[in-house]
Parts: sequence; structure tokens; C-alpha cells
Amino acid sequence: MGIVEDEAKTVRWIFQQYLTGQSADRIAEKLNQEQIPAPGGGIWHHQTVTKIISNEKYIGDSLCQKTYTTSTFPYERRPNKGNADQYYTEHSHPAIIERDAFEKVQALMKKRGDRASNPPREYPLSKKVICGKCGSIFTRKLTKSGLALWVCRKHDRRAASCPIGRISENEIYAAFVRMYNKLKLHEGIILKPALAQLHDLNNALQRDNPAMLEVNRAIATASEQSYKVSALRSRGLLDEAACSAKLLEIEAKLAELRRERRRLLKNEDIEEVMDTLRQTADIIHNGPERLESFDEALFADLVEKITVDSQTRIRFRLYGGMELTEQLWEVGR
Repeated sequence: MGIVEDEAKTVRWIFQQYLTGQSADRIAEKLNQEQIPAPGGGIWHHQTVTKIISNEKYIGDSLCQKTYTTSTFPYERRPNKGNADQYYTEHSHPAIIERDAFEKVQALMKKRGDRASNPPREYPLSKKVICGKCGSIFTRKLTKSGLALWVCRKHDRRAASCPIGRISENEIYAAFVRMYNKLKLHEGIILKPALAQLHDLNNALQRDNPAMLEVNRAIATASEQSYKVSALRSRGLLDEAACSAKLLEIEAKLAELRRERRRLLKNEDIEEVMDTLRQTADIIHNGPERLESFDEALFADLVEKITVDSQTRIRFRLYGGMELTEQLWEVGR
């Protein structure tokens, strides 16, 4: 897949801005002000920028198996934190960022992290609430009575600069509870169709592509070999050392084949989006039947960001890209 120059230009600009001292929050604000779409659409935020400047693919390298599939039912895709072997390949595709600049950014990120001896306190909504009008991140404020409110930074600096004012923290929490309960009640008619649409899109991208069909057949063959070797080992019919060596060989082959499949896909991130949406669906399916109050852990697992469209309407963006709108019953002042 060739370089998309408009996207590459944005990535180069992000790296350059970070190297000149701009924070990830400030870079996200600038991109939103310029109305440059974020990856996958929507609005830029802190996590989007940090994900880009720490991604090795922009220097032409590939880290395979960032996620893995569990070996027991129900099978799930999870972040690979040492659970399975990973393979790092240099120069696997054209680079758009110089290696020296990338390494300087990594060092700067580490240095800034090391300096934060007294980091600001994090709240469940920190860096997740975005202004739908100007793209600024919301910050937390306390009234004299102790009521927690969230306000657009641009509005907070100068009210006339942005019409979106203060939003009650408790109302955002209550909106999340309502949103979760609706999803739980209707998961079969909300989440399953979204997954089915992604699956159909993935199939459409691969249809009538001989190279893709050949790669898929090779992946199926290698996966079957892996299953057979594991079965022989479990029955004690294959030497442990020989079995481990063979499985490593097959995994390396699978990693290469999957990398080739990503090159052939028009949208190399579609499978990652599908995996993320499946995880979101699993979290809801296995979650409580009904929420009565805000659950911080559940919120962190499900919600990528919240866009404030008006004083009375917000949008929850779940991991995997699904967006759901909720009305606010009260407005914080």
C-alpha cells in the first residue's frame, strides 16, 4: 500500500510540533481547530497524538502480534503484554519519518514523563471530554459548594471564544449509566449489526483479489499445521524441543503472511477495529445486567472519548468506533 501524502503530511507535522516543545494536548487542539480529521474520523485528542508519535510503522518498521487470541473459550483478542511472541521487522514498508527524528521523540516522551514527579490528579473523565465546537479538551473545576463541573478550556479562558459552557460531572456519569443500560438491553440489535457491517466490508475488500485469496489460503494452512503440532505435543507423540521449534517457525511464517495481508488490504486497520469492537461487545455481554450508579472501571474499558455537542447533548465514542448520543437532563452552571 502506497503512502497517502495528505495523511503523511499531517504525521510529519505532528512529529515536528512535538520536537519543538508542543504537548500532545496542544497538538490535538491545533489539529481540531484546523478541522483535520483524526484517524478513523472524529476529533483529535491526547491519546490519538501519543499513539501516532510512538508508532514504529512511520519509520518503515513493523511490530507483529500486538494482540493475541486467547487459547480457551470464549476466544478473545487481547493486547499482547508478553503473552505471545512478537516479531519486529525493520524496513518492511516505506518510511515517512526519519529514524533519527523518531528516536528523538521517544527520548523526549520519556524525559517529559521522568520530569512529572508530581503529575496532576487523574479523574475518570480526564483527557476524555472534548468540545464539539472548538476541539478543546475539557478541564475539571469545583464550585464553592464543591460541585464538580467540566468546562471547555477555550471557553474557560474567554467565554466569547466558544459557546459550550460548563457541564456537570454527575450528569455525565448519569448519561454513561443510561447509555450502558441501553446497550446491555439492546446489545443484539446495536452491536451485532455493527460487527456484521465491518465483517462485510472486510470481505468486500478481499473479494476478487487473487493475491489476497492466496495469502488467506496460506494462513489457513499454517494455522492448521500449528493445530496439528500442538495436538501431537499434547499426546506426547512429538519431542518437546522439536515441537517448540516447529511452532516458532510456524508463528514466524504466520506473522509474515499476516503482514502481507495487511499490505494488500486497502484499509490496514480494519481488522484491528473489528478486534476492538469485539472486545467492547464482550465487555458489555459479560457486564452487569443493569447499572444503578457510575462504574469507573467499566467506563475506562468502554469509552474512548466523549464529545460535547451542546449544553444538553453529548456523544460517547466507544473503543471500536461506535458513537452513541445521550441527552443531559441538567446543565451545570
